[in-house]
Amino acid sequence: MSTIKIQGNVYNALRTCAAPNDEVRYYLRGMLVDSSNSLLVATDGHRLLTYPIDREQSEIGADLPDRIVSMSTRKADREGLIVVELNDDPASVDYMHATITLFARSGKQKWRELVEVIDGKFPDYERVLPDRPSEKIATAALTYNPSLIGSMVDALTSKPVACRVMPTDGKGEGPLWVEVAGFPDAVLILMPMRW
Repeated sequence: MSTIKIQGNVYNALRTCAAPNDEVRYYLRGMLVDSSNSLLVATDGHRLLTYPIDREQSEIGADLPDRIVSMSTRKADREGLIVVELNDDPASVDYMHATITLFARSGKQKWRELVEVIDGKFPDYERVLPDRPSEKIATAALTYNPSLIGSMVDALTSKPVACRVMPTDGKGEGPLWVEVAGFPDAVLILMPMRW
């Protein structure tokens, strides 16, 4: 059994970036547990969030394959702790399910939900993940949906924070790299809108 612990606000941000349940591309409806890179990844095709798995708090099996875990139907408390339990044994009946549990800051269990592990191939997110932009790239014409940035940042934190939005190319056609103050490990990417 592998156990992954995620702060409530980070889980909410991953949940915000995942595709809604009516999305035809069903493999985008969950978060990827990329055990080889120690990352949690969620995308809806327009925005992408990667966040490192805390290896000190989590217990991940040595040969846990990458798995797509459905998101809970409930939001987490920002100060709470989400615990995702995955069965490592492919021969087990429970292999295609995961348990998501929310614990309050006090340690008391608030809710527990059984979700499915999605049988599909998550997109190669590393292929679209740009290099961190240099300071020399000039800001281009805005062709991005700013509300998508706002919803990602609101899921991470309830208080106003500084964000640094940087284009990854000088033409305004590539993804935006978004840095959120207080969350140096989060990689937020926003894809340009196509007209």
